[in-house]
Amino acid sequence: RQASAFVRTSASEALGYDYNFENEALSTHPVIVANNALISEEALVDKICDANNIVNYTYVLEVNGQAVASGSESALENALKAKLNEYRTENTISVEFTSPISISREIISADEQSSFAPVEDALDATSQEEVIYTVQAGDTWSEIAEDHDMTSKELLEMNPGYDIDKIQIGEVLTLSEAVPYLTVTVKQREYYVEDVMYDIEYTDTAYLYKGDYKVVSAGEYGAADVVANVTYVNGVETERTILSSVTLKEPVTE
Repeated sequence: RQASAFVRTSASEALGYDYNFENEALSTHPVIVANNALISEEALVDKICDANNIVNYTYVLEVNGQAVASGSESALENALKAKLNEYRTENTISVEFTSPISISREIISADEQSSFAPVEDALDATSQEEVIYTVQAGDTWSEIAEDHDMTSKELLEMNPGYDIDKIQIGEVLTLSEAVPYLTVTVKQREYYVEDVMYDIEYTDTAYLYKGDYKVVSAGEYGAADVVANVTYVNGVETERTILSSVTLKEPVTE
């Protein structure tokens, strides 16, 4: 009776109307059985749902409070682990989802279950698609930015490397980046050689006009061997902590 009531109530919530079983072959009567012949209430709910094809008792994956996939508990958990493994390298310190994620067993309508994409596709999906703009004749950088509620600086940050004074017809600009459902935070140990800036010394001379200068001896960058912990959120660097910096070559003053 408890299982039957649970299915009826949950199915009504999933379907949006008061649900009565299509299959009314549910009855109770006292019998003596071996303990190992009994099934759990959860398994009984599963059987009742199987007998009434309009609903399913299944595991649902929710990201940020939105149901994105359904399936067996192990399939959903394995898909999440596989997604994290895509970000792991030999130098990975940690990788984790920072979006609210939950897996729960729920009764959902058959239509809702059929509307879900495969879990692997759902984990790669975006809540906001990338927005792009193709430069047209007569466009200027500032007008494109203003037309899309951006400043020229914000548009350049989205499109580094462009010459804002010489945009060409047909060039494609990014107005907003795709936003994935899942937020993944990765901390990596990185090893790299970094340029060390040289100093510049100035000496006054009577042989040049005021404001002019001439390089007498060019400066040279030095080099340092750096070890750092770097944090990325969805592939974008958010933090860099230098653990060590060993000078390999001293810079030469200009």
